[in-house]
Amino acid sequence: MRYLEKDQQEFLEGLEKQIGRKFPRIKKIHDTAFGVKIEDNNIVGLGLYNYNLKVLPDTIRNLTSLRTIVLSNNELTLLPDTICTLKSLKKIFLHKNLLKKLPISFGDLSSLQILQISNNLLNKLPESFSDLKSLKKLDIFKNNLERLPEKIGQLESLEELNLFQNNLSILPESIGSLKHLKELNLDLNELEILPESIGNLESLHVLKLQRNKLFTLPESFKHLISLNTLDLRKNNFKSIPGIIWPLKNLKEIYLNGNPLDNDSIDILERDQSAILEYCRKKANITVFISHAWDDQELYRIIDLSVYLENREEIYEVFVCEEDLIGDIQEFMDEKVPRSQLLIFIGTNNSIKSSACQHEIALAISNDIEIIPIKGLDLTWTDLNQIDLTDENLGYFDLGNKKGIEFSSNNFESFCENLYEYIKKYKREINLYEKDIAKIDKLKLDMIDIFTKFTDTDDFTKTIKNNLVDINLILEKLKKDKISIPDFFLNYFNIVKK
Repeated sequence: MRYLEKDQQEFLEGLEKQIGRKFPRIKKIHDTAFGVKIEDNNIVGLGLYNYNLKVLPDTIRNLTSLRTIVLSNNELTLLPDTICTLKSLKKIFLHKNLLKKLPISFGDLSSLQILQISNNLLNKLPESFSDLKSLKKLDIFKNNLERLPEKIGQLESLEELNLFQNNLSILPESIGSLKHLKELNLDLNELEILPESIGNLESLHVLKLQRNKLFTLPESFKHLISLNTLDLRKNNFKSIPGIIWPLKNLKEIYLNGNPLDNDSIDILERDQSAILEYCRKKANITVFISHAWDDQELYRIIDLSVYLENREEIYEVFVCEEDLIGDIQEFMDEKVPRSQLLIFIGTNNSIKSSACQHEIALAISNDIEIIPIKGLDLTWTDLNQIDLTDENLGYFDLGNKKGIEFSSNNFESFCENLYEYIKKYKREINLYEKDIAKIDKLKLDMIDIFTKFTDTDDFTKTIKNNLVDINLILEKLKKDKISIPDFFLNYFNIVKK
């Protein structure tokens, strides 16, 4: 019985002659191996690590059972097209060669699972690369890549992608289709922005973006709920990116080397929960402005929308005059539920407007927070008992909700005051998590009631000596250091003294 199939024996002998050395038979092919592994008279593993190899013979096609090949630390400038016929090939190690391109048909390697091709001179990948459906690990760091294939998202099995130290300035949208990707290394590239689709990487655990040109993260970033390590060192962030607040599994975040403001520097010294809470309060929100069509000029709705949308903590502002395309009903039904906050411009026109009533009803049914703006032609009392009977919600009281008054004399000052009010409101109320928002509102309402009550003469006369204790438990309630039931229990214990 032959030791090797004839054509494989001929390939091996030719290669031994080329390098001037016999191949030892080895049991395992690791990434620095030199030798050959044989099973059932076929070569299944070939190690040629660090042998100044300049050319790989075309007859590599004869190794039809080859599963692993190690070609790292050589001087290869090209790979023969025939390597793409090896349908059994699962692992290729090509670290530290002189490769400037890969064969056009490289995607034919349908069984390939691991490709290590770092420290080469590649400036692009063939379009067929996206056909490597079995690929799980791709190391392609320290090359000259300027772009990735547009269809890289078709690498449906990919779990690790290392693109460290290339020249990437943009990522294709399809990268968000890598549903099984767990680790992504993009350190030392030229990225200024990330695609919105990156938020679709639901399995991502580690994301490295050190030494790029990033100054912001996309809105979709908040969906990376599996992320536990985020490296943003040496970019252009001026503050901790607020959009990371929902990443409850985040254990490590690195931001050294960014031009951070003092608040961000201070907060980074605290524990992870404090950082995420800080980010929640700084994160940007989506706002819907509800108003009567006839009020748009007097209340400068477009100017207000532009002003708010240009503020740091507001991502987007929906307003009919700018955003409406098609049917008004469809517009309201889509945009209001997508918002975290509805600003209602309360006027005699708007409280009678069926469109505004529908927008308020949508906000109520979707637990969207509402901030009323008192218009020029009504009082706060007029905002009580807004008629929502046509929406099957009876009457709704906006007059006693926190809000501010519109000012036509100094519109710029009004805009500034409204933005500051919104910032304060979103720090007190978690606008992103609706169940928590309800509790936040309940706590604030209770604090407001008790604060007003403690200002009365009767209360002061009765328990003025206990005001310090009451203020202490109010503060604990505000900071979530005490539950609502415990607050009541403590309060009545104080009153009974």
